[in-house]
Amino acid sequence: MIVLITFCFVLVAACGNKFSNNNLNSKETTNKETALQKNDSGEDNPKDKAEGVKVATPNVQADINSFIPKGWHILEKVMGQPEKVEGDLNKDGINDVVIVIEGTNKMEGEAAPRSLMILLGNKEKSYSTSVIAEKAVLLSNEGGVWGDPYESIVIDRGSILLNFYGGSNYRWFSSYRFRFQNNGWFLIGVTVGEYYTGTTTKDNADIEDYNLLTGDYVFKKADANGKLILTKGNRGKKDLVNLKNFIANSEEKQY
Repeated sequence: MIVLITFCFVLVAACGNKFSNNNLNSKETTNKETALQKNDSGEDNPKDKAEGVKVATPNVQADINSFIPKGWHILEKVMGQPEKVEGDLNKDGINDVVIVIEGTNKMEGEAAPRSLMILLGNKEKSYSTSVIAEKAVLLSNEGGVWGDPYESIVIDRGSILLNFYGGSNYRWFSSYRFRFQNNGWFLIGVTVGEYYTGTTTKDNADIEDYNLLTGDYVFKKADANGKLILTKGNRGKKDLVNLKNFIANSEEKQY
């Protein structure tokens, strides 16, 4: 009897220890799992707190490239430097993009076509096509002896400046300013000039400058003695040319 009682006492004690150990192991495992879950969520992970929450950002260049028509590419006047500028053009606080694009296929002996493309930025960090002006950019063979007349695109005071330069001994240059207004892009300013390289420089060129919003103009021209004469006036307001209809090499005056 005594042996039986002793055996039962030992058996009960052993079971109690096993139960206690199982509870401890279970609690430890639960704590480890909870810690892992917190680390995965970033709630109690010191490393995550130090680095901050990482948010995926869209590939802006890839998004822009998706707007380039098949058979075209962004013009690179200098290798590796695409003709692309960014700035807020429609005053919504979001950067927009202006690009000069050029066709990759052309007929033998002809220059590849070029267009001016404007993409408006959206709140979700994407873009939408605002306009593609098919005749707004001079072609590579329209600069005379000088060569490619395309010079640059610039965003200046919320508007787009499109600049050209060409010629031979007699040089010419032009700058066209476009601004977004009335839900469209319109030509609001023009500067054109010319000079003879044998006697003067661009700094002393004959220049005509037009403000198409006010009708004001300023002419600068050298007389026979080389003295610069300024002429100012106002020719009155005219209908503004829409960028979609602007022709860079037009033989008729568009302003």
